[in-house]
Amino acid sequence: MPRPESHRRAPFGSTSETAGGATAGATFDHLALSGATATGSATWTSTDVGAPDPNDPDTPQSGPARAEPGTTTVSAAGVYALTGQGDIAPDETGADSVQMSFQGVFVAILFMVALGALFITTEYKRGLIRTTFTATPRRVRVLTAKALVIGGITFAVSLPATAIAFSLAQRTMRSHGFAPPAYPDLSLLDPPALRAVVGSAALLSLVAVLALALGAILRNSAGAITAVVVLVVLP
Repeated sequence: MPRPESHRRAPFGSTSETAGGATAGATFDHLALSGATATGSATWTSTDVGAPDPNDPDTPQSGPARAEPGTTTVSAAGVYALTGQGDIAPDETGADSVQMSFQGVFVAILFMVALGALFITTEYKRGLIRTTFTATPRRVRVLTAKALVIGGITFAVSLPATAIAFSLAQRTMRSHGFAPPAYPDLSLLDPPALRAVVGSAALLSLVAVLALALGAILRNSAGAITAVVVLVVLP
């Protein structure tokens, strides 16, 4: 029986899942009986199994997760008509092998926050920012150049790093039982993996640029790092 369900990834390794119930039916014909009973003849019978027990406290009393009892009708010619709910569809809410391979990105974000903030706050701390603005009085140009540098370098380094990390994580997971058919054998060029690699690198570079911007506003390393953690990581 089908189990309507949606399953999507959310930022920083979390997931969002929704599920609901559905009733399906099936008809089986051209069935034949063989053998004999104690009375000398075999007849068609039916027994419903797996029906929810309304007295069971774990049985949902309402909502999409509430199971409905099935029905079975059998004709004299041996045609079965079945209806009911079940849970034999593929389990799409299990462990996400792609997501599990990128758990280290969460830790890398913290390093990028510190790197982006220190990229400008150290100049304010040591007074070198005066020299920078003396050489280039247009502050927007200076900050834009810094953002391009920190964002570009972070992306260029993060892209191969996340690609290598994904390959190593997949190999380690397969050796610990996360193998087909329950968990697909994904390569780096498969769309879900490729999107995750590029997206993770872009995320790290954007976080570094955000930390740089807050560092320019607050002019304090601890304040900028704390602000980015509160704005990005904690939610």
